[in-house]
Amino acid sequence: MSLKWQILFLAKTLQQVSLSNDIVHDRIVDMTEDILEQVVADINASPVKISLQVDESTDVSHCCQLIVVVRYMKNKEIEKFFVLSVTENYIESQRCI
Repeated sequence: MSLKWQILFLAKTLQQVSLSNDIVHDRIVDMTEDILEQVVADINASPVKISLQVDESTDVSHCCQLIVVVRYMKNKEIEKFFVLSVTENYIESQRCI
């Protein structure tokens, strides 16, 4: 089979893959869970203690930003993983309190 026909066959096959919003959402959730499981396993296997960094700041437009980062050893290298990153309007969050 020539390269042209292989490309056409692959293009036709890809067009038949269903990519509804539900399927894309489910795939994102599955990938997120898989990545989290891998990171937790790496942290548990780390020979040294972990480092956890939590940083909150509010910018001039009163927008709160929270970042949580964990650092750990893997294969004699320091790995960094962003656990959480949240941005919220400070004025709206005050109403919730």
